[in-house]
Amino acid sequence: MIDSYTVSLANRSIVTIRSAEEKDAAPLLELTAEGRFQLTAIDEFQITLEEEKTWIRYMAGESNSLILVADVGGEIIGMLDVHGGKKKRLRHTGTFGMSVRKDWRGQGVGSLLFNQLINWAALHPELEKLCLEVLAANHRAIRLYRKVGFSEEGRLLKQVRREDGSYTDLIQMGRFL
Repeated sequence: MIDSYTVSLANRSIVTIRSAEEKDAAPLLELTAEGRFQLTAIDEFQITLEEEKTWIRYMAGESNSLILVADVGGEIIGMLDVHGGKKKRLRHTGTFGMSVRKDWRGQGVGSLLFNQLINWAALHPELEKLCLEVLAANHRAIRLYRKVGFSEEGRLLKQVRREDGSYTDLIQMGRFL
């Protein structure tokens, strides 16, 4: 859990970054289903509202895991989740994913979420490294990740097959805290 953080964007919208709550389950499902850069295809996305609530509760109970949401006037416009390693040799790592609603991309929401993640990670010294995977075609996300200190650590060639039969690489990135 984190203390909520409120900031004004360049477009004068007031954004609150806070920990996810069970009441956020439905909007989080909608946000996840919107993403074209997700590894799960839309028709495969079958998570129920109860399963989403269970996931939110589970993540809140893990010392090295977190779900953040970006909230504008009660509307969820972005989210970031980090899963801390479960095995003893991987507890120092956290793998994260992020989604921002299409109409809010490019306005600093991702940077706000990431900055709050770094603030939270500073209070959790067991977490030393953040990891992620991103589709090579997601240029905007890759720019953000590089801007905040991530570097490419690996590339899985043609790892993801799209619905149209084309392939894209999956880039593995990391950042030490």
